[in-house]
Amino acid sequence: MHRLRVLNKYLDGIKSSELKSLGLMLGAVQTGTKKDLKEGLNEQMIKLDTLRNLRDSKSGLKVMGIDLGIANFALTTFHWNKDMERPMLKEMYKVQLAGDFVDLKEGELTPPLRPEVMATLGLNLGNWLTQFGSNAYFIERQRSRSASSSTILENILKVMILEYVLYSNLQNKIVDGSLPAHLFPSLPKRMVAFTCSGIPIDKLTGSHGTPKRGKSKSKSEQNPTSNMLSKKIRIALCRSLIFDQISGKQRQFYKFDLDPSFVKTLKDYPGDKSLINFHTISKGSGLDLDFRQRNKNDDLCDSLLHGFVWLQWLANYCTLLNFVDKNMDCTATGQENFQELIRDFAASHDSFMSKVITII
Repeated sequence: MHRLRVLNKYLDGIKSSELKSLGLMLGAVQTGTKKDLKEGLNEQMIKLDTLRNLRDSKSGLKVMGIDLGIANFALTTFHWNKDMERPMLKEMYKVQLAGDFVDLKEGELTPPLRPEVMATLGLNLGNWLTQFGSNAYFIERQRSRSASSSTILENILKVMILEYVLYSNLQNKIVDGSLPAHLFPSLPKRMVAFTCSGIPIDKLTGSHGTPKRGKSKSKSEQNPTSNMLSKKIRIALCRSLIFDQISGKQRQFYKFDLDPSFVKTLKDYPGDKSLINFHTISKGSGLDLDFRQRNKNDDLCDSLLHGFVWLQWLANYCTLLNFVDKNMDCTATGQENFQELIRDFAASHDSFMSKVITII
């Protein structure tokens, strides 16, 4: 923790804009006062230090990214040991919770919203997830909504309840010692901010040209973090990172590797490998979904990205610690180099994002 104290001395010497930039690169809060930003960075760095210790442990870091849903529950697992240069994507699953983890009565298509049903669903799901041997779970945080709202959909309410029940079940296993793991709520807003920043939107959407019939593109069509566009970007990002490793051409991106068995599944894919349908290459009951749901790729991609971004934030955090090890005295030159490192983080990330996606 001594290195965190040194890091804080460097944080004291930078501007709010630099704190925000570093927050993006570490997955911390990016709004509020300078004090808020620094506190947010410290909270996040403590979490990242936990992940670093897991990675350097004998068992290594075994993470699971989870995208919640009743009909579209998806997960992706990664492993990262201290002797591995980068993480390895192990497998992807999509399951239908209804029927697989809770029995349905005749005529029921989805679990009814009753305490005993949701409790059983969360218990059975939690028991299944622990069989993967993960020691860090990144569970998609649901957007806060008022349960008394007249406009809230029942399915949305079920997913909100599932988040709490699942978290509670896993946390209880951790407390009683049966699950040696850590839970991390993963905020979609921060995941989207990281994966959709630095994108050449004008180039990808054609908004730099003359709009057809004199109509300009809407703000949602040009804002990379808007729900409409960010979903396309996130799917394109996942496809690009995976296709880059199986295209047969010189590899360009080195963010994570693919497990050999997963590579075989990808190479057996019958369609256009640059536009892979993730449901076809995933495991689980999700393969039995109807046509519309089978072609809904965002859930599996989001589970991948919830794991991916935390591993990227961890890599950036480790780079910060390496800097501190070489600059423990906090000299004026060290402060300048620290600020240069923050700029390098942003420049490297933007350069990667400008190259990794060529079509959405």
